[in-house]
Amino acid sequence: MYLKKYYDEEIWKEIELKSPFMERFRLYISNHGQMKKYNKISDTEIIITQTRTEGYPSFTVSFMGKISEEDQLYFNEIRKHISVLKKEIRSLEKELIKCDGRDAAFYDISKKIEENQKLHDTINSNYRAKYKKNELKRKISFGNLTHRMVAIHFLERPSEEHKFVAHLDFDKENNHHSNLKWMTQKENTIHQQNSPYVIKAKAAAVRVSRITRQKLTVHQVMVIKKRLSEDIPLSKLAKRYKVSETQLLRIKRGINWGNIPAAR
Repeated sequence: MYLKKYYDEEIWKEIELKSPFMERFRLYISNHGQMKKYNKISDTEIIITQTRTEGYPSFTVSFMGKISEEDQLYFNEIRKHISVLKKEIRSLEKELIKCDGRDAAFYDISKKIEENQKLHDTINSNYRAKYKKNELKRKISFGNLTHRMVAIHFLERPSEEHKFVAHLDFDKENNHHSNLKWMTQKENTIHQQNSPYVIKAKAAAVRVSRITRQKLTVHQVMVIKKRLSEDIPLSKLAKRYKVSETQLLRIKRGINWGNIPAAR
């Protein structure tokens, strides 16, 4: 995220949290789109590094819930087993050093170390996988899009129908309160049509459509229309005329080449 410079006063407001987050944290949002978190347990405060959700700056606050007694006992037993195997391997390695490489004991100890190491690696790998899965199950998270939080705390919402928060300059990174506005679905749809990204995408689509149409002659289109009326598979026609099935479907529906009749 690049940093924008704003020249008005940065104002912070506290975000109302619910349990179990309110017992652990205090969250603050600024009119510049910054977020900070105060940890009640560690008595520390940090600026939250925001991530991206579909291109929009967003934040997540999370913590680990308490592990169940059953799970704790299970993981303790596995850790003990891993610890015992490590001690056995170290002990065998010491014995191996004392052995002559030609002794039968050298081969037996080497084999035992290899077996224990393989068993250790398998148990340890399973332990890590199960513990990670357990952590994901216990993880409790709260998050939201930053621009919505700015709007909620710094902009007056005209009505219940105003459910959308739009960026007036179409810059998703600019979450300054002056760049945001509550909109109805209809207002937001109209607003998005004026986005330079939408206009650019539409222009690109028109160019692609023109290029695709130029691949076909009028005569070819007439024949294609006739074949389409005969229920010839789109895949077969697409391969024959080297165009996409989507383009053929647009011809069939009259979206492209609508003024050209089918061949007789």
